[in-house]
Amino acid sequence: MSASSWFCFAFSCFLHVSMLTSQRITIIMTYADPSEYPYVVKVNRMDENSRNHTGMFLAVSRNYLFSTTLIAGTQKENMILTDQQGNVRTPFSLTTVASSFVYVKVCKKLAPGKKFSMSETSFNNLSTTVSNATVLFYNDPGYSDDHILKKIEQSTIMSVENCTATYGAENAEKFACLEKDAALGFCGYFTDYFQNTNPPAFRRYAALAVDGQVIAFESDSGCECCNQVAVRTKIANYTRISYHRKEIIAGMPPGSIDIV
Repeated sequence: MSASSWFCFAFSCFLHVSMLTSQRITIIMTYADPSEYPYVVKVNRMDENSRNHTGMFLAVSRNYLFSTTLIAGTQKENMILTDQQGNVRTPFSLTTVASSFVYVKVCKKLAPGKKFSMSETSFNNLSTTVSNATVLFYNDPGYSDDHILKKIEQSTIMSVENCTATYGAENAEKFACLEKDAALGFCGYFTDYFQNTNPPAFRRYAALAVDGQVIAFESDSGCECCNQVAVRTKIANYTRISYHRKEIIAGMPPGSIDIV
C-alpha cells in the first residue's frame, strides 16, 4: 500500500493530503481562515497524567466564552486560552453551567468582530443527513501553527432518525452522530490512543460545524485503542449545543451574550 502527503502554503492556507492510492481514500486537512470562525478560541490544559488536552471555546461576546467540561476541565488555573491571532487570553473566572458546560470571562477583551450566535435558528436541526459538515480542531502546544484552527471538510453527520437507530431517541436529540470514516490516519489527528500508549500523550477535541456555525462539541471521537491504522471504526458522537442552549443562556450573566 502506497501513501503520499504534501504541504501547500497559498493564500495563508495550509493543505495536508494523505492519500491511499490502493483504497482511493483521501483525507484533506486545511487551515481555516480567521474570518471563517472568528469566535473560536483555542484552549489547552494538562491533566494529572501530564497529558495535553486541546480543544476550543466559543466566544459569545468580547468577554465571555463557553465550552464543555470534558474539553476545558473545571479549573481556570489549568488552562491557556489563545485566539486565532496567537494572543494568549487569561481567564478571570470560570463557572459551570448546564451541568456539562463551563463559561469563562477573560481579562482582556477579544477583538471586535462576529461572535458565536446562540439564536435557535442558527443551529441545523439535523432532520436530514448533512454530508458537507466540517470537523474543527487545534494542534496541541509545540507546533508552530498550534494557534491556527484546522478543518476537515465533507464529513457526514447522520440525521436524527438515523442517529436514533444507533443511540436511541433520547440520545439522538442530545448528540450529533458523525459517520464512521474508513480513511487511514483520521484518528491520528486527534489522539495517539490507537498506538496503545497508556496514557496517551495528547488528546485533541474536535467540534462540528455546519454552514459556518459550530453545532456540537466532541464527546466520543469514535477512535478506539490499538487500532494501528487510526481508522475511525465507531460512529462518533458530539454534544449538540442546541439541546442545552436554553440552560447555557440562563446560566450565563445577563448581557454576556451578543446574539441570543
